[in-house]
Order: sequence, then C-alpha cells, then structure tokens
Amino acid sequence: MTPRARFAWALVVAAITPPAPAGAADEAVGAAMFSAVAELLKEARAQRADLLSPGHFAEGQRLVLEAQRLYQEQRAIKDIQSRIDRATDELGQAMSLVPEAKLVLGNALAARDLAQAAEAQVHASAPYAQAENLFKDAAFKLEAGKSKDAKVKAADAERGFRAAELQAIQVTTLGKAKQLIAQAEKEKADAWAPRHFASAKQSVDEAERLLTDDRTQRNQVSTLARQAEADASRGLQIAAEAQVAANDRSSYEAKVMDAEAQVQLIAGAIDYEPDFRTGLGEPAQQIVEAIKGLQKERDTLKGDLTRARSALDSLGAKERGLSAELEAKREKEARVQRVTALFTPEEAVVIRQPGRLTLRLKGITFERGDAVVMPESYALLAKVIRAIDELPGASITVQGHTDSQGDGERNLVLSQQRAEAVRAFLEANTDLSDRLVNTVGLGETTPVATNDTAEGRALNRRIDVVFDAPSLIGD
Repeated sequence: MTPRARFAWALVVAAITPPAPAGAADEAVGAAMFSAVAELLKEARAQRADLLSPGHFAEGQRLVLEAQRLYQEQRAIKDIQSRIDRATDELGQAMSLVPEAKLVLGNALAARDLAQAAEAQVHASAPYAQAENLFKDAAFKLEAGKSKDAKVKAADAERGFRAAELQAIQVTTLGKAKQLIAQAEKEKADAWAPRHFASAKQSVDEAERLLTDDRTQRNQVSTLARQAEADASRGLQIAAEAQVAANDRSSYEAKVMDAEAQVQLIAGAIDYEPDFRTGLGEPAQQIVEAIKGLQKERDTLKGDLTRARSALDSLGAKERGLSAELEAKREKEARVQRVTALFTPEEAVVIRQPGRLTLRLKGITFERGDAVVMPESYALLAKVIRAIDELPGASITVQGHTDSQGDGERNLVLSQQRAEAVRAFLEANTDLSDRLVNTVGLGETTPVATNDTAEGRALNRRIDVVFDAPSLIGD
C-alpha cells in the first residue's frame, strides 16, 4: 500500500467509526488524520532516510509539524490535509531514494557508525564534524541527481570518519599514556629514567601501528596501553626519587634502607635471614631460589595428593563394588530361604547347587499307573507357583521319576507323562509365556533311595522341578 493509500484508508476508518463524545471525536479525527503519515515518518527514520535523503526527509518532517500546529490551532481541514499530503509525498520520495543511497553512501554510513561507537564526536570532534559535513554534502548531491559528485563526497566522508574513529580510539586507549610521557618530557623526567620512558614510547608506537593496520585488535592495543602507562608512571616516580636523592644524599640511604626492609619482609615469610653486605642482588637471588624450592615442594605435594585421592577413589570403588556384591549375595541367600520356607519336609526337599535350585516334590500324588495329578497335590503345586514367582527369569525343567517296579520302558513313558501333567497344571494356573519350561521323563534311571523297600520306592516316585538361574541363585 502506498503512503497516500494508507492515509486515505485511515480517513475511511475514521468515517465508519461510530460517533463518540465531542472531545473523543476530535481526538479520533486527529488520530485518523495523522496516523498514516506518522507511521510513514517512523518507517523513514528506521530506514535512515534522515541521513540518506536528508532534504526530502527534513521537508516531510517540517510539513508534519506544521500540520500538527494547524490542527492545534483548529485551522481548516483542507489546509491541514494539504500539509499532510505534501509531507507524505516528501517522505515517499525520501524512501524511494534509500536503496540507491545505500549503494552510494553505504560505506561512508558504516564508517560513521563505527566513529560514533568510538565516541569520535567527543574525542575527535573536529575531524568528525568535517566528515559529517562531507557526508551531508554527498547526500544532498545524490538528491539533486548528481550521483558522480555524491560518490566523490562519500569517499571523502568515509576517510574522514575512519580518521576520526582512529583518533578517538587513540585518545581513549592511549591518551593517559601519552599524557604521562608528555609530562615526563616537560619535566625532563625522561633523563632520570630513560629506560622506562623508552619502553613506554615503544609500547605506544606499537599500539598505534596496530590500530593503523587493524583497529579491531583492541585487546592487544589495550594491553600495550596499560604497559605504557605502567612504565611511564614508574618512570615519573623514579625520576622524582632520583632528583630528591641528587639534592639530599641522606635520602638515598633512606631509600636503600626502605628497599632492604621490603626484602626483609619477604624473606621473613619464608624463614630466611638476608645478608645485605653485598647489596640487594644476592639476597634477592637467594629468596628466588628458596621460592623455587617451595614451589617444587608444593608440586610434589600436589602430586602426592593427586595419587592419594586416586587411590582413595579406587578403594571407594572397590568398597562400593564389594558392597553391591555382598548385597547381591544376601539377596540370593534370602531368595533361596524364602523358597525353602514354602515347603514342609513332608512336601518337598529344596536342593541348592551352583546356579541351580531343585524342588524335590515328595508330596505329589498320581493315580496308580496314571499321569493325572490328584486334587490333594494342588496345594503343593500352588507353592511351586509361588517359588516360580521368587525366581523370575529362571529356566524351568520338570523331571518325572518312578521306582523300579514294572516294565522299564513303561516307567519311562509314565514319568514323561507325569512331568507334562505337572507342566500343564502350572501353565494353567500362572503365566509362563516368558519362561522356558521343559519336561523330561527319567523313569527309574535316577533313584534317590533303594528300590528294595517300600519307603525307598516312595521316595523314588517323585517330581523334581529344577530352576537354572546363576544370577538369582548363586553358588
């Protein structure tokens, strides 16, 4: 939507708005009249048209202010609207020039922004003002259609802004160091501390060279500036002390004694008694050696501490591992005890082997010569189910056994059938879908007692439920 169209739409909105009280109605009309041009003015400023097309922008802004004044004076609507229309045209022309202006003046505008960031208006006001005038000239030339002249002026403005930026950076980062050096030269203090001032000047020169080559090296420049300030400050102090000593010889002795006192203070902290008969050099060197020895001792102690901590961590890890292992063993023992406690001696014998737990069911009964589980055995098999719950994940094998009475082949088949009957009962009364449940009939091949007596044969007629789970049962 064009600026004029936006203004027209605002008037339409005002026309269809329901009536309001007199004061409110006046405000609504005023808002409708100025909202579109005010928005356009805001947009133009956001596009930096005030810099890139200053003539059109300034005229548009002037006309808006004049229209507002006429509105406050309750002048004729047509006069107010006339100013608004002209302001809209001026601002529209400014906005239309922005793309071309960015191409011609873009580099100069970027240099201007950097100069302002360096506070060149304050620290390099003269070159900044000169560059600002060149930039305005370039913008006016472009508005007048003199693109070639505008490019020349813009290039000059860019160089001016960059020079102002450099000067501002030099002032803010190197100004104090330069002031101290100038003070030293004025007071001829550099003759009393030539090395310090030579070092300060060298740091300033290096910083200026860096800024000239690449002014983004601010951190390194700041470091050099601080070094220059420190050298110059110390040089002034040395010069002042030297001048006092030249005029009063006793002050030199006092200064030496002050220096010895400082060394004595440091030496006392490391239990060393300095000997100043040959000057400060030898005691200072001995203190350095003592400090090196302490540093070496500290490093040794740090290494010992690191190794001790590592050993302690290792012991802690072992202790935690042993604790976890002991806890796991206790849990396995408790699990076996819980399973064992389920059965009376008449019902079953619980046999524990490494990684295996066998329930030798003595109390289970079948019809003679048949594989049908008798109802009186249901309670015992219910306990077997509880044992299964105590051993989640264990594989299960149901073994059928007989005595030696009768035909051996027949006994083998019967033992298999009875094992399958027990598995069928277990599957019907609990969920074994995630378990491996095998059956095997061993007939009379694995007796646990003699078959020569009735008591022995009764023990041999049995069902063994075998659980294999080393992680749950242990040794």
